[in-house]
Amino acid sequence: MKKIIIACSLVLLMASGCSLTQKDESKKIKETDSELVHSSKKKRDRKKKSTTNESEKKDSSFQNQKEADSTQISEVLGNTFRPNPAEADEEVMYESDGEGQISAIIPDYSHYTKEQVIELLGEPSRVVTDSSEIQSRLEDNEWQLIKAEFEKGKLTEGQAKAFIFASADLGIAVGFNRYIELLVYEDQNKPNVYLTNGQVDFITPLTDYIEFNGKLQMD
Repeated sequence: MKKIIIACSLVLLMASGCSLTQKDESKKIKETDSELVHSSKKKRDRKKKSTTNESEKKDSSFQNQKEADSTQISEVLGNTFRPNPAEADEEVMYESDGEGQISAIIPDYSHYTKEQVIELLGEPSRVVTDSSEIQSRLEDNEWQLIKAEFEKGKLTEGQAKAFIFASADLGIAVGFNRYIELLVYEDQNKPNVYLTNGQVDFITPLTDYIEFNGKLQMD
């Protein structure tokens, strides 16, 4: 799982009608004035190393796990993404200490490659690398998609907020020149996928396509 901590100098501002409630029909989303953003995302070096026998064993183990994951992708869960089995299976959550610090836990799907994403979802409608467009999508369009999923009753309020803040965190990283590649699927009614170094960094949380701890069971 990924844990994201955002420390804000100002109280969170609620734009008119932006509350995530079932009765709220506004299309605006909460905005945050952040001075400090710290992300404690775990990163893994997936490049093969051959300097020692120990590293070779780790690489072999990782490759075997990757092949097993690929098999399970197609045989077990069909076209749904599942969290990284190497990570703790924590429940998706959001919390605020009331003094400007927010933490959110979301699933880690970084074990999926670009090729595996295309295998699961098909060819994307577009591939975007322009940072300004990607940042705009992360800080606006994705929020609307997440809110729509909440309003359908497929995400709890806490889950929706967790994914929104993860999206905002990645948007800020893009603003600081992190290179992101976006595979656009939303016009196919599928989740958009954001990649860092060819690995999944964020997926639009359309629950028909992702698995995570705490996922609501729909009738």
